[in-house]
Amino acid sequence: MTTASQARAPRFAAVLREGDRVAPLELFFDLVFVLAITQCTALMAHEPTWAGIAKGLLVLGLLWWTWVGYSWLTSVVDPEEGFVRLAMFAAMAAVLVIALCIPEAFGESAGLLAVAYGCVRAAHIVLFRIASRDDPGLR
Repeated sequence: MTTASQARAPRFAAVLREGDRVAPLELFFDLVFVLAITQCTALMAHEPTWAGIAKGLLVLGLLWWTWVGYSWLTSVVDPEEGFVRLAMFAAMAAVLVIALCIPEAFGESAGLLAVAYGCVRAAHIVLFRIASRDDPGLR
């Protein structure tokens, strides 16, 4: 096996990607999170009180926790390979729905936001199972 084919071999096990570059899919995923984070300002601006700020910080914490989980996960699996790519696109679509729901996160869009967040978490669990299938300790 040549070095070039080794670099593109699917990595469905937990292998730290230290020397790899950031994949375009990861950058696009981050861009969707940027949109979601900016929507938090709309949520806080809609209700400029301490309660409104607390709501915005709660949603921001939820987004941060999600982003950290996917950031770590894409450092151990190649997001550009097979089923991982499909799961990333599904999660990205769900984060986009979350972003669109944020201004009304504690109103009429609360249910849709919760369902979209459940989809994001489900995709994360699936990807984590793929990454840890050969490592019971990681699971």
